Amino acid sequence: MKEEYSAPSFEITEFCTADIITISSEPTTTDVSGPIELPDINI
Repeated sequence: MKEEYSAPSFEITEFCTADIITISSEPTTTDVSGPIELPDINI
């Protein structure tokens, strides 16, 4: 059961990383400051 939970957990992490990279790619500093705090709490 633990292994099955680990599989979907990893997929969620990859999705979160892609979202952060997309936001980081933006040249808006304010936009980066906002979303960066969100994933920090998730961790």
